[in-house]
Order: sequence, then C-alpha cells, then structure tokens
Amino acid sequence: MVLAGTAWLLRSARVYSPTSRGTTASRFAQGDDVHPAVHRSQVSRWESGHTEPTYDLVRRYEDLCGIPVGNLVTAVDLVYRHERPRVHTPRLTRPLPEDRVAGVAPLLDACLTGEVMTGADWDFLSATVAEIPDVLAPRSVWRSLLSRLLTECAAGVGAPYLRRTEAVARLSGHPRGRDAALEVAGDLLTDPSAQVYAEAASMLAYFDHPGTATMLLGALREPVSPNAARAALFATATLLRERRAGPDDAYALARRAHELATDQEQPYRVRRSAADVLLALTPASRERIAARMRMAPEELTVASIVAGDGPMHPKLVAALRGRVLAHLRQSLGPEAAEDPDLMRLLHMVTLETNDDRRSHALELLMVAPHGPAFGDAYTSELVDAASARDMVRVHETLAALVCLAQPGNIDTLLAIAARKGSLDLGPDAAIEASWAVGNAALTQSDRRAAAAAVRTAVHEAMTDVRPATPSLWEAWAYLLGRQGLLDEVVGEEGSPAPGAWVDAVRWWSEQPEYVVAAARE
Repeated sequence: MVLAGTAWLLRSARVYSPTSRGTTASRFAQGDDVHPAVHRSQVSRWESGHTEPTYDLVRRYEDLCGIPVGNLVTAVDLVYRHERPRVHTPRLTRPLPEDRVAGVAPLLDACLTGEVMTGADWDFLSATVAEIPDVLAPRSVWRSLLSRLLTECAAGVGAPYLRRTEAVARLSGHPRGRDAALEVAGDLLTDPSAQVYAEAASMLAYFDHPGTATMLLGALREPVSPNAARAALFATATLLRERRAGPDDAYALARRAHELATDQEQPYRVRRSAADVLLALTPASRERIAARMRMAPEELTVASIVAGDGPMHPKLVAALRGRVLAHLRQSLGPEAAEDPDLMRLLHMVTLETNDDRRSHALELLMVAPHGPAFGDAYTSELVDAASARDMVRVHETLAALVCLAQPGNIDTLLAIAARKGSLDLGPDAAIEASWAVGNAALTQSDRRAAAAAVRTAVHEAMTDVRPATPSLWEAWAYLLGRQGLLDEVVGEEGSPAPGAWVDAVRWWSEQPEYVVAAARE
C-alpha cells in the first residue's frame, strides 16, 4: 500500500500548516522575495502530481508555509523510502558540490572526531556519499559513522530523528557500507548494555546481505532483552515478507517466532511482533497456525493478528476511527475527513497489522500537520481503554502514542508510566507510556511533572511498594535521558539501586555532547 503521495504532502503543507492554513493557491502562487511568482495553474500541477517534485520546489513550500527547514523534505524522503527501501540515493537531488569528496570531507572529519552534527549535517553528508558510488573508506570508518548515527537516533525525536534515520538508510544501503552495517546491527542486537535497539534492526531493511538471516536467528535464540527480541522480530518480519531469506532460514526464523508468540511469559509487545513475523508467511501457512492458536483462549489476540484480522475487535477499531475523524474535523476542518490520502493513512494507523507499514505511517504523522489531531484522538482512546482495563487496546494505543504524544496532553501517559493509583496497568504498559513521554516535545510544566512522577515511581520501586522489571527501569531512564531530566531524579533515590537502573542511567549520563545535542535539536 502506498504511504502517501508527494503531491498530497505539498497540498497539505499549504492548506493545513499552522502558519499558512487556508492559503489559496492564488495567494501561494505569488511567491515572495526569494521564490518567484508563478501562475495559479502551476500550483495545481504541483499539487495534483502532474510534475515531478524537485528539492527547490519542496523548499519553496517550506518557506512560504512557515514549515521548519527540512521538515517537508524529510516527509518526502520518508514516503520514497517506504516505497523503495533499498535505493540508497534520496528522492530529491540536493544542491551538492561538484567535487563530492572535497565537499563532504569537513563533515566526515567532524563526525569521526566527535564534533556536534545536526540533522541537516547528516542529510548533506549522507546525500553526498550516496552520490559517490566508489567512495573509498575502510570498514572501520563505516562502522564509526553508523554506530554514532544510531546512537544519535536513540536520543532524537521528530524531524531531526527522521533525518538521521534517512541518513542511516543511505549509508547502510551504500554498496560500500553494507558489511559494516550488518556488523553494527549484529553487535547492537546482542549487546545487553544497549538501551535502544529498534533503529539497528530497522537498518536491515535498507540492504540485502547473505548474512542477515543468520544474524537475526542468533539474536532471537537467546535475546538479551525483550526490547532486543522485539527489534529483531521487526526486522525478521520484513525479511520474510520480502522473501529475502532462503527456505531453511525462513523456516527456522518462523519457528522461533512461533515459540515467542505463544510464550505467555513474554510481554505483549514481543508476542505481537512475533505474530507479525507469522503474518508474513503464505496465507495457507498462517491460517493453519492461527487455527491451532485459537484453541487456547490466551492466544486469541495473537491468532487474530496472524490471521490478518488485527488485534482489536472491528467495533472498537470503528470507534477509534470515529474519534480520529472527529478530532480532524475539529482541528483542520470538515474537508480533512474527506481526504482520500489522509483516510489511507488513517487505515494504516488503525487497521494495518503489518508493523512496518504502520510504523512508516506513524513516522510520517510525526512531521505532518495532521499529527496533533491523531495524537489527541489516541490520547482519548487511551483514557477509555485504561478505564475499561482493556489491555490489548491500551498496548495498541500506546504503540501509536510513542510517535504521536502531544505536549500539554500527557497526564494519562505520565500516570501510566509512573503506575499511579487506578492507572497502574502493570510494568509493560508503564514501559510503553514512558517511551511516549520521553519522545514528546514537553512543555516546561510537563517536564516538571514528569520528573516528579518518575522520582516517586523510582522510590516506590526501590522500596518494593511497586517493584519494577529491568525493562521498566530502562524505560524510566529513557524518559529522563531523552528529556534531560536525569539530574532531577538520579541521586535522590534513597535506596541501593538495582543493576538495570544503574546501567541505564550510566548509559544516558555518559553519552558525549553530540548525543545530548541531538536530543535537544
């Protein structure tokens, strides 16, 4: 399924961006001192897909619509990456220096010597390297580039984060970088001290390598943590869906996914990702597996995913879609709810059982003007699901809010993360809520509330009032580290700290300045 069209992105920028909302095509055609005037019909051609978009055209929309530089370019890159994951060059040709090697040398040196790099720097570096097919660099340099970039991704959010993930795609997909990329991904997925695994696993979608299946199978046999297992399963689902594993490897990976999907000791997020791997099998195979699973009441949700029906009852999905549409009408106007491209995104977010497609849709909404309406709707859904103690809905909603949580609207998320009173929904929900709060662009009031809530939760966990799992300790550290709040909590715990907390806090505290800068960008 196509994620969205570039023409739709351009029109949405003009019609829905906060600083340009409702701008007519005629007014937009007038341009400004930098961007020349054009005929109104030219705007219609741009927004109907009759002309191929250029970098300068997308930048025109950013400037005239008051969109931060690079955000719309990033959205176009993301759509293209969804359609062609293993094309390592960007959709939009950047204005690059004639001497590519000389032009990129200062940034390459800055990266390797630990200087701060912005998302724009990574965009320029990776776009330039992508245009040098025979770039000569030892594997150690590729490893250093990708390792640093993945660490910055772990700390970033929003458009700066997406710029870095696009840079990961270009560098790992480069013919000279693939061996190093596989090594870096394998090292991270089997490193128990790592705090974030998702981006390393996602990187495997951007290149073909004969060793990918073997590496993933090794990571799944004895996963170092639930989060590492989930990340490896995400990559495995993509590998099997695209038929990029040999029959023996595919069988071994599917068998291991089945074991994890039916293991009641695993968190829901791991079992769901394992079910997504089984969803990648042939229809006949997954129907047989789903039929066997339906014989056990505790496996009905996983069986529904494997069968392609999704984890939530159709009536609940319809109610969620209704909430999203209501928020879209209220915030963007009634015409938003009639937009076919937006309805396709809504379908992918609410109904799509393919985790890869759903993740791309959520990432696009992170930088699209429609994202806040989706985030507010999902927050309302979370309140309702938590009140009903419907844990499948809670987990599905939290998975979306990890990308779409809105500043000033995090009270429920924070209460779930800190396991407050009636919103103590268990450690697994607290983990996902902590990720969502950590990724949100919090207000100062939000940040104070987050520090206070986590401080209390940490104290209660250390005194066994509400014990925490190792993954929850790591999630709390993620929230504090991402938001720059570690100093507000660490050192005030008042009890001997468990190893998972000590290790996670150390990981975030010892990150170099360039990672801190990526988190604040």
